[in-house]
Amino acid sequence: MAFDRELEERIYNVLGQLPIHITNEFSEKKMFGGLAFLYRGKMTVGIVKEDLMVRVVKGKMEKVSEIEGVRPMDFT
Repeated sequence: MAFDRELEERIYNVLGQLPIHITNEFSEKKMFGGLAFLYRGKMTVGIVKEDLMVRVVKGKMEKVSEIEGVRPMDFT
């Protein structure tokens, strides 16, 4: 499994800053040849190769899509 280990460390650092009751709700799973972090069983953030994947609530996707470097996830 080849994915960005520095990005993995950055995610762990951010998750470590969350309150413990929230942090305990996260699990990790190897997916898509990368690493995914699940919150209450739903993929929330992950790494595929050098890309960071982040689940965005539907109502905010249009605004988030305007940020440079952001694109919809596409495995095809």
